[in-house]
Amino acid sequence: MLVLEVGVTFVVIYWRKNLYSSVLDSGVEVPGKVVSVTKTGDTVTIEYEYRWQAQAMRSSKRVMGYLPRRKAAEEVGATATLLVDPSKPERFLVLDTVR
Repeated sequence: MLVLEVGVTFVVIYWRKNLYSSVLDSGVEVPGKVVSVTKTGDTVTIEYEYRWQAQAMRSSKRVMGYLPRRKAAEEVGATATLLVDPSKPERFLVLDTVR
């Protein structure tokens, strides 16, 4: 069972690294603000509002489990630094959760 869990964890980390590699490699820091928080069981969906090239953007992140939620701002009105993908500005990482 442990081998399966380690294997799944490795696959998720590899997938996530590839998915966000452009954000990690060429992302631009922008200030963002939490505009809504929805909690369902162990999952929290946080919607952020930010500006990208003079355009107002809204996008959300789903956070699952204990560790990420500990670092995620879960209050409406909270500010965070976002790392935005210049080629797909609707895709971002919350900088505090990847440092």
